[in-house]
Amino acid sequence: MDGYNLRSVVMVAFFLEVMSFLAVAQITPEATTIRQDVRLVQVDVLVTDKAGKPVPGLEPGDFALKENGVGQKLLHVEEHRRGGAQVGGGSTTVMRVADSGASAGVRYSNQASGGEPVWNVILLDALNTPIGDQIQARKQLWQFVKTLPPGEPIALVYMDSSLHVLVPFRAGAGAIDKLLATTIANPKQPSLIQAYSPDDQAIMEHIQAKMRDQGAGQQVALKMEETNRVELRVRMVLQSLSAVAQWLGQYPGRKNVFWLSTGFPLIAGPRQFASDSGTGGGSESFRGRYAAEQAEMDQKLQLARVAIFPIDVRGTLGQYTGMEDATQNSGRYVGSSGGNVLSSGGHNLNADMSSFSFEQGQEILEEKQVAEDTGGIAKYNSNAIDEMLRSAYEQSQSYYTVSYSPEKKNWRGEYRKMEVSLNKRGYQLAYRRGYYAVDRKAAAPTTDDFTLALRVGAPPAREVAFSTTLKVVGQSLQVDYAIDPRSLQLTAEGGVQNAGVDCAVIEYDHLGKMLGAAQIHVDGKIKPEDWAKLEQSGFPARQTVPLKAEATSVTIGVRDASSGEFGNMQVELAR
Repeated sequence: MDGYNLRSVVMVAFFLEVMSFLAVAQITPEATTIRQDVRLVQVDVLVTDKAGKPVPGLEPGDFALKENGVGQKLLHVEEHRRGGAQVGGGSTTVMRVADSGASAGVRYSNQASGGEPVWNVILLDALNTPIGDQIQARKQLWQFVKTLPPGEPIALVYMDSSLHVLVPFRAGAGAIDKLLATTIANPKQPSLIQAYSPDDQAIMEHIQAKMRDQGAGQQVALKMEETNRVELRVRMVLQSLSAVAQWLGQYPGRKNVFWLSTGFPLIAGPRQFASDSGTGGGSESFRGRYAAEQAEMDQKLQLARVAIFPIDVRGTLGQYTGMEDATQNSGRYVGSSGGNVLSSGGHNLNADMSSFSFEQGQEILEEKQVAEDTGGIAKYNSNAIDEMLRSAYEQSQSYYTVSYSPEKKNWRGEYRKMEVSLNKRGYQLAYRRGYYAVDRKAAAPTTDDFTLALRVGAPPAREVAFSTTLKVVGQSLQVDYAIDPRSLQLTAEGGVQNAGVDCAVIEYDHLGKMLGAAQIHVDGKIKPEDWAKLEQSGFPARQTVPLKAEATSVTIGVRDASSGEFGNMQVELAR
C-alpha cells in the first residue's frame, strides 16, 4: 500500500468515526475581516558566550539587522528562555477525575503559558550512517535521553530510504528511552522501525509519496555508479528534510531538529575537482544540479521555522577536519586557481591529503552550511556524542526573536540576505542567513481541518482562544467554556455583534482509540455595553458529556462558525 493510500485509510477512518458522532456542517463565511497589509519578517537568533552558554538579558537596543546590506528598523525583540517559555506546547497539568466532583472544577487554557512553544526532534540518519556508527549513536543518544524528564515532549524520527515517526511529541523522552533500551539490547537489528504514531506516519508517507511522484522520472534514469548513488542519497536527504519541514509546519513556534548523521553527501569527492582543470567547477556543477531542490527545501524549512543542528556521529576525525571557524564568515569552500587546493577564511586543504580525509572535510563543511542556512549550530570532531547533543539542546532552547517590516515591499519570491549583529563583543550568533520573500496567502480552514485537530496528539491550534473549567458531575464531564470574543469573526446586525461557535469534546482511551464524541452549537448576541465584560470573562458556553470509564484523555475544540478558524486543547485524565 503506497503512502497516499495509507494516509487516506487512516484519515478517512478517523473522519467517519468522528462524523458518526458529530453532525458537522460545511462552513460558509458570513463576514469579511479587513486586515492591514503589514508584512513582518521574524528571525530567531541564538546568542552564546565563549563557553557556548546561552546569553540572557540582552536588550532590543543591543541588536541591529541589515537586509541585503541595508539597515532595517527593528519593530520587536523578544527573549525566550528555557525556564520561562513553554517547551513543546504540552501541558503538565492533569485533571484528577476521582476528586474533582466536590471541587469547583479545574481550569485550562489553549493559549501557550509563559511564551511560545519550542518543538524538539531527534533525526536519526541511517541513510548516510554506517551500521557501526548507528549503534554508537544510539547508545549515546540513549545516555542523553536519560538526562531528560520522562515527560519532555521530544520526538524521534528515523531516516533511511523513507521517514518514520517512531516517537511523537506527546510520548516524549520516556518513550524514546524505552525504545532505545529495546533496540540497543539487540544490535543485530539495525532498524528502529516501531511506529508509535500511525497518524503522523501516514501524513509523513503521504508527503513523501507526492515528492517521489514528482521526481520519479529522474530517479529511474539514475545508473548505479558511485557518483549516481551519491546523487540518489542527496535527493533522498533533500526530500526527507522537506518532508520534515512540512510535517513540523503544522506546529506553532520554533522547531529544532538534531540531525545525528555522518554527513550531508552534497559535495563530490576530489575526482570531480581533478577532472575540471583545478577550477573547482566540478563540485559546483555537482551541487548546481540540486539548486532548485535545495532552494525548495530551504524555503520550507524557513516557513516552518525549523533550525537544523547537525551532530556528526563519527567521533574524532583528526587534523584535516577539525576546522572550527573555517566557514564562520565566508560560507562554503570554493575552488581556488591553484589546482587541487580549496581555501576559505585562511584555511587550506592541500592536494596531498587522502581522499578519505578530503571527503570528511567536505561533508563537515556541508553540515556547517546547513546549520548556518537554517539558524542551527553544527557539532563534530568529538567522541562524546551525548555531550555534543546535550550542548546543542541547551543552546537551542533559549533564543531571541527579532521582527521587522522590510523596506523592500515587493514579494516576488527572491532570496534576501540577512545580517544580525550585536553592539557587544565576545558573543557568537546563530540565525538563518536569509529568507525567500514569498507572498503566502493561507487557505481558509475546512471542516476536515477541524476534524483532524480533534484527534489525539494533534498539533495545538490557537486561532480561537478559549479556556475551560472541567468538572466531573456523577458519570458526566461538565465543560464550561470562556471563549475570547476578540478571536471570533463577528457579524453586525441592528447595533449588536452576532457570534456563533461549535464546541466539541472527544474522549480517548490509553491507546488513543476514540470512545465517544459530542458537539454543541451556540449562538449569541453581544451588545456594545457588554463588550468590555466579555473581553474579561469570555463568551460563555456549557457542554455536558457522558464520561466513559475507560477514558484517559479528552480533546476539546472550539470553532468559529463564521470564519472557520478554531482552537483545541488536550487534557489528561488521572483516575
